[in-house]
Amino acid sequence: MTIEKQLLSMDNSKAQDQIDTLFNFILENDPNSEICDPLQHEIVEKYPRYPDLPNSALNEVGEELVSLIRERIHLW
Repeated sequence: MTIEKQLLSMDNSKAQDQIDTLFNFILENDPNSEICDPLQHEIVEKYPRYPDLPNSALNEVGEELVSLIRERIHLW
């Protein structure tokens, strides 16, 4: 199962773990942080309270991350 599918099928209690997993996946494939750093800045700007958001909002952040990643790299 891809991280995208895991993210979209997860239960709310695991939202933060899934987002962390997604960032870790990016970092492993982006050792110079050329993709991950700008993504993190974008997410923090849009969601200034991340990671202290309720799980429902974290799910939205996760879905947004998938979209942002798709725009920048073609992993899926």
